[in-house]
Amino acid sequence: MSRVVVDASVILAGLLRDGTTRSVLLGQNDLILYTPAAVTDEIERHLAEIVERSHVSRESVVVVLDEIRAGLEVVPTETLARYLPSARRRVARAHALHDEAYVALADALAAPIWTYDKDFRRVEGVTVVSTKEVLRLAGLSRS
Repeated sequence: MSRVVVDASVILAGLLRDGTTRSVLLGQNDLILYTPAAVTDEIERHLAEIVERSHVSRESVVVVLDEIRAGLEVVPTETLARYLPSARRRVARAHALHDEAYVALADALAAPIWTYDKDFRRVEGVTVVSTKEVLRLAGLSRS
């Protein structure tokens, strides 16, 4: 089983469209998906916008969000405490605002980050994976 840190941008994409991203987030595969606890607040803050952009009811979005959350290992911020100082410094140098929890989690797990946010590529020591790479890690790729 491969461990992958999931960024809010991926969860947002899974909520907005019933496509590959949602399938991986909801599917049975060879992945253990992790996200920091802060992602819950981030998604909740944008729920009205997600509903508007997805063109489906709030109830439908909440159902999908609950299903996505059920497949994620949500890691409390306290668990990341020893990794946060380094993550904050590296995120600040890369001008990747508010990404320190994801970087700290990736450090703690020695895992890549699945994201659509290009800021992560500037953060020293972070491995970013694309959806295509996640499909390969999940055992879902044909190649």
